[in-house]
Amino acid sequence: MNLIKFNKIILSITLISPMLVLAQGDNLNTVIVSIAKLIQDGVIPIIIGITLLVFLWGVLRYGMSKDEAERKDSLWIITNGIIVLFVMISVWGLVWLFAEFFGVNLNSPINLQNKNIQTDSLIIRR
Repeated sequence: MNLIKFNKIILSITLISPMLVLAQGDNLNTVIVSIAKLIQDGVIPIIIGITLLVFLWGVLRYGMSKDEAERKDSLWIITNGIIVLFVMISVWGLVWLFAEFFGVNLNSPINLQNKNIQTDSLIIRR
């Protein structure tokens, strides 16, 4: 059991370390932009690829199954794989559609503006 916990910790550190390296910046804006860019360029395509592999595994399992119970399980995997792929790619397409509609170029560097908020107006004085 301790080995499983240790493997989870190592996996977590391995997955988070690129974000920590990319997040080295001047301020919070560059950290947010680098994490968003990492998710857009790295995490989303990997998740779609894993989902596609699970779907193909279900198809292969369905083709090689002998009895009805295995075929039913394989059909469940195939159906859910198709649904998840459709939803993920649709959402990704909607993001690109809205970005195009509002004139946002998703391939250009993102620049967040620093906003100075007057904290005096936030304090309620009695």
